[in-house]
Amino acid sequence: MDGRDGELVGMAEIAARLDVADKTVASWRSRKKLPGQRDVVGGRPVWSWEEDIAPWAVRTGRLPDPAAAAEEWRPVPGFAGYEASAAGRIRSAGRTIVCSSGRVRMMRPKVLTAAETEAGRLAVRLRTSSGREARREVARLVALAFLDRVGRGQSMNRGRVRIRHLNGDRSDNRAVNLAWALPEPVCAHGHEMTPANTYVTPAGSRVCRRCRTLAVQRLRGKRSGGGRVSGSSSGGCGEDAAVGQLVDMAEIAARLDVAYMTVASWRSRKKLPEQRDVVDGRPVWSWEEDIVPWAVGTGRMEHADR
Repeated sequence: MDGRDGELVGMAEIAARLDVADKTVASWRSRKKLPGQRDVVGGRPVWSWEEDIAPWAVRTGRLPDPAAAAEEWRPVPGFAGYEASAAGRIRSAGRTIVCSSGRVRMMRPKVLTAAETEAGRLAVRLRTSSGREARREVARLVALAFLDRVGRGQSMNRGRVRIRHLNGDRSDNRAVNLAWALPEPVCAHGHEMTPANTYVTPAGSRVCRRCRTLAVQRLRGKRSGGGRVSGSSSGGCGEDAAVGQLVDMAEIAARLDVAYMTVASWRSRKKLPEQRDVVDGRPVWSWEEDIVPWAVGTGRMEHADR
């Protein structure tokens, strides 16, 4: 039988078509890996090749997928042995393995089954370069393979740069439907970074003018004994070195050209000066009066940088 039009096949025929031993098919059945048998003929279980076995064999990688052959596949950077297709599917690449018996086996590419995450995105389980199993979003893997990289220093695998589905359907992971969702043009406190609200420091960093104004009001209020300035909900998402401007750990890291975790480590080991205040749950310092003298004294800044 050739398996067309739903013709029935037994285990011996399945083994012949999949190029495996009879006992292998028997093992699949005993371990309930095969689809449920369709009928019993002459005391032997039978299946429909077209409706039962062929779809199962394609799904499990035991037969090549005709649809996959027509797709464009590219390796996924950072995930050796895996490929993404322009149609939004992930598969393990074909490879050769040596069994414990010394037999060499050719493993066909296998399309991975995607499951929906709590966020409504599709994800697959694969092995990282370290050999550990991990769950990764299909959209990110396809984007890594097909989309151009964005800004230097951005974390592409697990960082803050998200993936945007152009048609709004999170299950549509075709490469043409994906784009990098670049950070919104707002400051850390949600103020829009319009040209009128953006100050560029001599070092080239972009600073929110609204945050600078609120920080100055807050500091002046504390110096005069007035306490918290009404309406000042934030202070220092990245001010320049003007007198009394407040900066948080992220801004300190940016100005001293170190990682954020480095500044956090300095604080935990009490190497930083004492914080001046807490704004929106974040410790802040005066750049001019606290951080600059400390950085110059410890050799982390030159005097000219002030």
